[in-house]
Amino acid sequence: MLFRSYNINVDVVDPHASAKEVDHEYGLQLKASAEAGAYDAIILAVAHETYRSMTEADFKKLMRHKNGIFADLKGLFRGQINQLEYWSL
Repeated sequence: MLFRSYNINVDVVDPHASAKEVDHEYGLQLKASAEAGAYDAIILAVAHETYRSMTEADFKKLMRHKNGIFADLKGLFRGQINQLEYWSL
């Protein structure tokens, strides 16, 4: 996995994903939930209601630092994230 070659730890959290499939396809273990204060960056790659209903404050609680990176691949939070470093495609 590319991330491991850069010594980056990755947590995959998706309530709709199959743990078996994530392990088979990506070699990663699916986590039941994200850990508060554990992340330098969050990559939001799916548009599940679970995530759409979250606020910037919810994402900030997951970050290790106040200036964490929030990469929103679907652009769901465009114009709504003001305190985190916001990236979107």
